[in-house]
Amino acid sequence: MPETPKPRRSRRKAVADTASDPIPAPTLAASISPEEKPKDKQYTAIVYFHGMGAQRRYEEISRLVDALDRIAYVRRGTEMAGIPVNKLTDIEARLEPSRTQTDERVSYIRAYYDRGAVQPAGFTTVYRFYEAYWAPLAAGKSSARSVVKWLVYQFKTPLLALFSSWRDRDRLRRAALYALWQTDRHAKKPAFSDAEYQDILSQYDAFERPDTRREYEKGNFRTFLTWLTATDNDEKSARRTALALRWRRGYVIGELYNMMTLLTILLALVIMITAVIGSLLRTIATLGEDISLLRVDFLDPYLSASPLKYLIDLVPYAPPPILSLGLLVATGLAMRRFLRDYLGDVQLWTTYEETDDKHKTRSDILERGVQLMRHVLGDPACGRIVVVGHSLGSAIAYDCLLELGRINRSINTEDPFDAELRLDCIDHFVTLASPIDKIHYFFESHIGKYHRYNRVVDDIRGDIGIVPFAKNRKPNIHWVNFWDRADIISASIESASSRHAPLLMVDNVQVSNYFLGLPGPSHSGYFKHERVMSDLFSMILHGSHSYKNPPRDAEGRPDHTGILLGPGIRHSFFEIAGIGLAVVPWLFLFASFLVAWTPIVAMVTLNAALALIAAGAIVAGISVAIGHRKSIQ
Repeated sequence: MPETPKPRRSRRKAVADTASDPIPAPTLAASISPEEKPKDKQYTAIVYFHGMGAQRRYEEISRLVDALDRIAYVRRGTEMAGIPVNKLTDIEARLEPSRTQTDERVSYIRAYYDRGAVQPAGFTTVYRFYEAYWAPLAAGKSSARSVVKWLVYQFKTPLLALFSSWRDRDRLRRAALYALWQTDRHAKKPAFSDAEYQDILSQYDAFERPDTRREYEKGNFRTFLTWLTATDNDEKSARRTALALRWRRGYVIGELYNMMTLLTILLALVIMITAVIGSLLRTIATLGEDISLLRVDFLDPYLSASPLKYLIDLVPYAPPPILSLGLLVATGLAMRRFLRDYLGDVQLWTTYEETDDKHKTRSDILERGVQLMRHVLGDPACGRIVVVGHSLGSAIAYDCLLELGRINRSINTEDPFDAELRLDCIDHFVTLASPIDKIHYFFESHIGKYHRYNRVVDDIRGDIGIVPFAKNRKPNIHWVNFWDRADIISASIESASSRHAPLLMVDNVQVSNYFLGLPGPSHSGYFKHERVMSDLFSMILHGSHSYKNPPRDAEGRPDHTGILLGPGIRHSFFEIAGIGLAVVPWLFLFASFLVAWTPIVAMVTLNAALALIAAGAIVAGISVAIGHRKSIQ
């Protein structure tokens, strides 16, 4: 067991002593429970941010601990990062007084990791798992009706993003370029080099400068090409133009894909609701012929002229009225709960307008996470921190880290790492099923009226190019993002990339949680995925893949690319299955237009749609039967 390091005497210590926090942080002796063993005086902290929904306290953090414990059991006797895997012992819940509020207590799960004879220098055997529990702050703050109105309002985003000026939504456009860059980085024969990507990023940044805006007032893509050729020499001109055209083509294709996805979802919802209501109306009309009390004459013109009537007549196994009513009620209740308890959390978190009442909830959630991080950072016995976020919790954790960076930046502009909070202790940031890029796309890519406003908001917010993610434009926190294409919430993260340090990117690792891809189970399948949990185990307990101790190249310089885990695997089958299911609503729409004129063609189209639905149900059943793709045994 290595000795406890002595507290550093630096400007950080002086600032901490004179900080304006109204509640002074207790000393180390006060922060350690009396019954703790001596070896608890140095530990590694894991701070976990749970996802959306009505989560129970301790439930999600317990799932993480159980998954790591399971990996230790399965992989015991093997090696990770050159260190033998051993077991977790003495896992138990603990309490300690808060270092930020005197009238509160902070709970955590403590575990010991028995390393056996291998004791690497600087590593502890004690691990504390803290949970940033924010679910009560969001409970009951959103209604299903408000969420529906909020969702409908987002359907305009692809159109605005597609037809806006090339200068506008600059972070969104840079994210599209970073996506191409990531593809080239992992390709056997890259189309363009890192230097060329850095060059065009710097040119795009210069294209936004006030002097360039005055000279090139139109900010469209054609003007950008003119700007590039005006600053090019003959040797670079063709390559720059080719990369710019590829960039724009990828951006447009992405926006068209987003537009078609949203339209398909909307069409599917309309068809499902209309089908259930149409089936009920047909039943009422049919029963009305025999039961005068159910006779509804005013419906006859609508039913006789509706293409849906013909579609229902073409389906020999249309659901009976009682089943239709039951499906309608069950679907309505499930949708209401999903909208209120899940998407309602997203609505609250993405309310950035400070004049909106919901922004208060967002601020409270952010403050809860920041206070927990300050509590952990305030203990000198904590030598290393790993932050883990699942689903919406990853976006909350990201904003909390940025807020911690802003606190230190406000105290010491020249060296934010030498300020109140020991941000250099944060080693890894691991996100699972993260919607960060989707949140940025729909809610953060706002266009201000003034160029300076856009720059100020972007600079104050920050990204992975500044504290705490980077130090002097060199990586400090290794951000690993695990995502699954079948998980519709998750995505590769590019929007967090920095224009100031373009080489710093999120380490995106694509996985496949289920063999055939299941959108719902895939969202929580990361905790059962052997690769994901093994990598997380290695980062937490062995300190591997850390920018603090990167491998060295032949010249002795740190090789930061040598610790990357991405890009992972691509699950092509789900992409094919997804396209097949996306065609179904459009087949129904096509059949509804044809049924009055060519019933035979409509019947064939309708049967094709029903066959695709049946095939999807069979595939889902097989996937459930097979189980997790890379399950922890």
